[in-house]
Amino acid sequence: MSTAPKDRIPQEIELRRLDLREQFAARMVAQLVGEHDPVLVAGCSWGRDVFELAQRGRRVIAADLVLPGHMQGALRLDLTAGLPFRPGSLGAVVLAEVLEHLLDDLGALRLVREALSDDGVLVVSVPYYNDIPEHHPRIHSPRTLRRLLGAAGFAIQERRVRGGLIRLAWFANLARGLLYRLARLGPTARRETLLETRRRVAHTVNGPLIAYDARRAATPSFWFRRGRYYGVFLSARKGPVSYDPARAQHASYGDRPDED
Repeated sequence: MSTAPKDRIPQEIELRRLDLREQFAARMVAQLVGEHDPVLVAGCSWGRDVFELAQRGRRVIAADLVLPGHMQGALRLDLTAGLPFRPGSLGAVVLAEVLEHLLDDLGALRLVREALSDDGVLVVSVPYYNDIPEHHPRIHSPRTLRRLLGAAGFAIQERRVRGGLIRLAWFANLARGLLYRLARLGPTARRETLLETRRRVAHTVNGPLIAYDARRAATPSFWFRRGRYYGVFLSARKGPVSYDPARAQHASYGDRPDED
């Protein structure tokens, strides 16, 4: 049974869905989910992945700890407190930008593993090396994420690294959204759209991130690696527990580095 919102999508959410970065992320998640059903989108936020998956015909269960008003029908869910699903009843679970918010990330992944079917897929996205936001108690790298998933009994199947170059999509997104709106609306609404576009440009140009980005724009990491949008999308399947911290600590005494 789908709990994805069925009412008309609010205008501000439609505009947000036009953002090329959001489209890129939603399509990446949907591709990794594939044909698996039903799909739990835990940490659904404003519904980016929920809407994309529902449009592709998936049976979506939207859930989050805090739900915006337009996500009516979604479940209020604390991943670390247990899942209200029978063991093996889910075809896919999406944790997009979620693990870095959880103190008990390992416990949450073990609960997800129990709810997944044997041939189910876990889809994860996380930022790498991003400890700036106060709501990120966890920081991930390619190695630590692999260890975390291995300790929970998941084996990574596919990895797709996302780079900071996607920042260049902002102005393309603005132009595309403007043309899309102007083509659909009447004269009065077109005028309002132009005013809203001007407001968005002014807000962005005067926003606090502009100064930060301008200082770092000359560095390669800004565009290609450890920028705000550097991270990974990956899919994982259930497997044996492949990482044991105690065993890894013991192995380190023999000076044997682990593999990527």
